[in-house]
Amino acid sequence: MKIILVTIIISMGLFSCMKNDNFPKKETVLVEEFKSYSNFFPLEILNLKKFGINKKIPIIYVFFDHQEEGFTNNDDIDHFSFTLEINGKVKPTFKKSSLKISDSYQKYLDKSNIKFNKYRNESNHKPLSFPETPEWLQDDETPRNSKNISMKFICQIDSDEFTEDDSRMFVFFDNEKSEIRIIYQRT
Repeated sequence: MKIILVTIIISMGLFSCMKNDNFPKKETVLVEEFKSYSNFFPLEILNLKKFGINKKIPIIYVFFDHQEEGFTNNDDIDHFSFTLEINGKVKPTFKKSSLKISDSYQKYLDKSNIKFNKYRNESNHKPLSFPETPEWLQDDETPRNSKNISMKFICQIDSDEFTEDDSRMFVFFDNEKSEIRIIYQRT
């Protein structure tokens, strides 16, 4: 009887922890220089085998202020990328200065962190969805790689479930450059 009770208690503990194990920690998905920023919300490490790609990529929502500082190559808060490093971590293509939050936006970042932590601890599902093609809220913004070929659509995420943002996030991948491209559209 005691063995059964101990087994049940251990199993309950394991199952309650499993829910949170699916959400990676920032330090496991971001390069060293970016992991201390509270703007990053890691959602999942996604295996791309079902897309014919032998890689795993972190899916990360990024909270920005509405400033355009720190972006390069025609990127902005709604169009940016990460480079997948050899160690499986990602490095943003934008500069650290783009992560600055003004006093007027700090409260939204704080609320987003609270909402995300609650979602991570209580949710039984991930916010990722995998339609065959993007379900754009506005115009088609499928990114193209350096050879002018459409990048591979991976998934989309409605951020209002876990942050104070009402955007839909579209994730694309270019296997040749190991680039994760993020497009946000807002209603």
